[in-house]
Amino acid sequence: DLCDSELSQPVDCVEPARLESLLELSARTSAANSDPYKDNLRVALLPYDLIFQMGKIQALNTVEEAEFQVCDTSLLSGMDAFAFGYEVEWPVSLVLNHKALAQYQMLFRHFFYCKHIERLLSAVWISNKQTKFLPVGQFKVYHPSFALRQKMLNLIQNLSYYMSVEVVEPAWHTLVTDISACSTVDEVLAKHGDFLNCCLHDCLLSSPQLLKTVKKLLSVCSDFALYMQNLVECGDSRSEERRVGKECRS
Repeated sequence: DLCDSELSQPVDCVEPARLESLLELSARTSAANSDPYKDNLRVALLPYDLIFQMGKIQALNTVEEAEFQVCDTSLLSGMDAFAFGYEVEWPVSLVLNHKALAQYQMLFRHFFYCKHIERLLSAVWISNKQTKFLPVGQFKVYHPSFALRQKMLNLIQNLSYYMSVEVVEPAWHTLVTDISACSTVDEVLAKHGDFLNCCLHDCLLSSPQLLKTVKKLLSVCSDFALYMQNLVECGDSRSEERRVGKECRS
């Protein structure tokens, strides 16, 4: 809610220092304030989106690795580049190593973008409430768009529910149970790796084709939300022009 206007800009125009201050404010005014490690959380603006990051990881030590060296940031928005970083202290860094943090980063980037799309569609629902004052004939014109908006909102909410409640939460409980029975660091590393791989696979982040399909659906929802917002704004402008015209004639 706080960083929406900042992250809507091209990534080159986003101020990392401002994002850091907004992140700190959010952490201290939410349930995360009780977390003793909240200050370890950092903001990262990566020079590539989630799909490129996943392709970059999967192309390591393959013939395709050269294709994922440089990404064009001219069309990259702050929302696409936004990610979380985390400062890990010894000896936790043995488990939360660079690879594990990259996997967590991919999961949170996916969650964050889904939440962003949900907010856009919710904003459309709020703006659509203005149409109830229109004449019946004009109001019926909006019915197909209302139905489409609700279907999109159901899709996003069910996708978020599936990933968080049906994938991550049970996998986390399994991880906690398994780690309590571990006696060596190697066993902890193995269980933690299984947990991350399970989450990435079931959240559709282990297949580039599946992720591209999901991203395309989210992009369609985003385009629809922006179109509807512009449509309402244009309608408000025309209403204001008619109101001013009536006052001038009177």
